Amino acid sequence: MATKKIPYQYYLRQDKSSNPRKSGKYYAKRFNPTVLGTRGLAEHMIGHGLIAERSEVEDVLNALQTCIPELLQQGMNVKLQGLGTFRATLSGRGAASAEDYSVQKHIKGIHIRILPWSEQVGNLTSKAFLSKCELEYMGEVETITVDGKKKIILHRPSGEEEEG
Repeated sequence: MATKKIPYQYYLRQDKSSNPRKSGKYYAKRFNPTVLGTRGLAEHMIGHGLIAERSEVEDVLNALQTCIPELLQQGMNVKLQGLGTFRATLSGRGAASAEDYSVQKHIKGIHIRILPWSEQVGNLTSKAFLSKCELEYMGEVETITVDGKKKIILHRPSGEEEEG
């Protein structure tokens, strides 16, 4: 069973926007997220004692990748017990009246959202999820321009620097 706990790594970045409520303040940002593909997720699931072949687990995950968007396109919500509910939401701008409203002018996109599972067992709401994570501070970043390209320098607490 997979038991190794890997910390959620973050760094600090100073907001340099013109928003007076945010400008100059430091905010935590996710550090170097690892992208795990279908095969990696299948292997991870098998590491938790799932009795199945990796190819069988991949087949189920691939079916989810097809079926969830298909159902969302039909206006349905998809609830995965213990994980959350996938739903699609409309974004756009308003019209002066119902008669003036048109899909082409006023709907700008459809976003896929997930409402985390929030029952006592398996609670994935933001505060409960935070309490389950081990956080690791990676340092503060600075964005510089070298030869016309933006580079990010991570200033680690130990004094080391890492270029990204």
